[in-house]
Amino acid sequence: MDMVSIVFFLKERRTIDLSIIENACDSAFRNKFLPKNETNFVVDGSKETERTDEIDKILIKSVIPENSGLFLITIGNGKYSQTPPSKIVLDNTLIGNKGDIEHNQYILFDLIGEIGSKADAFRFIGKVGSFLSKELNPGIIYLPNLSRFYSVNESTLEKLNSRYVIDELLKN
Repeated sequence: MDMVSIVFFLKERRTIDLSIIENACDSAFRNKFLPKNETNFVVDGSKETERTDEIDKILIKSVIPENSGLFLITIGNGKYSQTPPSKIVLDNTLIGNKGDIEHNQYILFDLIGEIGSKADAFRFIGKVGSFLSKELNPGIIYLPNLSRFYSVNESTLEKLNSRYVIDELLKN
């Protein structure tokens, strides 16, 4: 499966619990996640034996038409270790080398099971990602499948919320 992911880089650590993710999902798709139901849901994905202070996992299932998939959110306290490209281009401008992105926490949002198409998954990740960005205020997001970084601003949030997320993000 091709990678369908987004990474949020946060400069400061935040407590990110299930309710923040549930609220972002329900804000993106009104009344589809709350009240809690068995069709579209958000659950704690960390087994007690796996839980650490460094990483938490949250699972999301969405069967919303054109926004479906099974997703894993990994919340990491510390540096993102899955090394991005060696040169970092942010908003089409070279800003430095890998490791230059200042952050103390990251949120990795991955498709782990296809229910619909990859385009459906990107729409879901983009739309929920735009609401998470408003809540968590990351400075930069990274799309591994595109090897591209984006500053989080109104334009980026509009693109994330678009029906054609990837096409919009690839535009200059």
